[in-house]
Amino acid sequence: MLGYIHMRTFFPTSLSFTLILAVVFISGAPHLEAASKKRTVSFEEAMSVDDLSEAYAEASAGGEKVRILIMPGHEHNYGGTEFMGYYEREFVVAIAEQLAQELRTDPNFEVFVARGTQGWNDDFEYYFDRQGKKIERFVEKQKEAMKKLEKRGRLEETYAHAAHNAARSDVALRLYGINKWSNENDVDLVLHLHLNDETGHEENVRGIHSGASIYIPERLYGNGKTSRAIAEPIFDRLNTTTATSTFGQEVTGILESRELIAIGAYNTAKPPSLLIEYGYIYEPRITGDGARNEVFMDFAYQTALGVKDFFGSTERAPYASRALPFQFGSDVLATTTAANPRAIYALQASLRSLGLYPGTEASLAECPVSGILNECTTLALKAFQAQKGIEQTGLLGPSTRQALNTAFGLSTPVLAEVLQAPVLQAPTPTPGTVCAAFTSELIPSADDASTKGEVTRLQTLLAKNPTMFPEGKVTGYFGPATLAAVKRFQVQEKIVSPSSTAYGIVGPATRAALLKTCSTTAS
Repeated sequence: MLGYIHMRTFFPTSLSFTLILAVVFISGAPHLEAASKKRTVSFEEAMSVDDLSEAYAEASAGGEKVRILIMPGHEHNYGGTEFMGYYEREFVVAIAEQLAQELRTDPNFEVFVARGTQGWNDDFEYYFDRQGKKIERFVEKQKEAMKKLEKRGRLEETYAHAAHNAARSDVALRLYGINKWSNENDVDLVLHLHLNDETGHEENVRGIHSGASIYIPERLYGNGKTSRAIAEPIFDRLNTTTATSTFGQEVTGILESRELIAIGAYNTAKPPSLLIEYGYIYEPRITGDGARNEVFMDFAYQTALGVKDFFGSTERAPYASRALPFQFGSDVLATTTAANPRAIYALQASLRSLGLYPGTEASLAECPVSGILNECTTLALKAFQAQKGIEQTGLLGPSTRQALNTAFGLSTPVLAEVLQAPVLQAPTPTPGTVCAAFTSELIPSADDASTKGEVTRLQTLLAKNPTMFPEGKVTGYFGPATLAAVKRFQVQEKIVSPSSTAYGIVGPATRAALLKTCSTTAS
């Protein structure tokens, strides 16, 4: 995690507005503009599919690694869409960090993340500070090249394209600067990560559209053809758990754009560049009661799998979702929807992987893989039960759990029902063990069996403060009451905010704070 870096305006705000005729993507559903038929001309291809294949082969043989730049959309303190106190610019950093981890499992990739939640990384901070005038000249030079191309033959647009909001001049130039930096530092692929929004809905009222799309450079640009070749396997992977956008031209999934700075307006980017819209920020799976952490993990995981598909990497996991395989030890459908969204997400992902979810009567846009219980989940589970000759109850009874676990090569815990049920009398911890350091990341649905008793220790610590954990039940199971207590603790200790993907998860910072509290209480 980067330390706090003061973000200042690196470029003069009095720049001519003509400098930003190209646009930066600021989330907001685009409107469509009619296109005219003109004679086709284009820029020379800068980096071909074969070039990237050769680069990966060289990396596999011990040569220079394939260099991938991840750019979380917008800036750490400005821009992007927001909903109910959640900010796109923060969410996409969490996705970017996870994506970097996923890509780095392939030793042939060298991965850079342009910024964190506190500012730009050191390379870009320095570059923007020292290269402002050079970036301006670079943009003007590219515009002149475009004008010459127009004089030799009028540019053709053969489809309706998306128009987007114009950016502040300093923001636009930093995006152009990212393109220039990528050109100069032999970057092979640039991935810009975003969440979408649409115009027309009231503030903090959910819109009607959902789903993912990928914007790529228009085909006339030197990075256009190769960008599409990479976008296609990524989008195929994302469609495992995410629907294609339901908005207008985005229903095609992959869209070309001439004007988005991020992907190379005025032919400013040599490497293939993609702008990935993972979904609409107001979708319940993102800012509702869904399993946001699992959703974001799959965004990153599936993007990485698509990149690896393109390069022919052997570093791939056997499952289409990061939530799989999931060992079902109780009937998560017999409880309330909020009780275990992670398990419901895993159930939906499992049924999706088996070709049963969302079924034939609904689309993935109507019934997303979200961690939110819906009718499609019940119907898909009944279809699974019918396949296995089990009574079609639509619930995860013992026979269904066993069949589902077996389908993914897992056993079924015998004592799962006991672990799920509340314990009437709290066990007495062994002296000296309550204040021992936690070693596991504790998440909803975790239990003592999978964490070596750490859920019991967590609950014992939380129960020492009745205002924090009024239920005070030490059950060895991380259920909704424990989740609420963890969230209260995190807010009180100012560890994470409710908008963070770590909210409710006992990660390193929360474990350290718990241990400190425990030690203070003990003394």
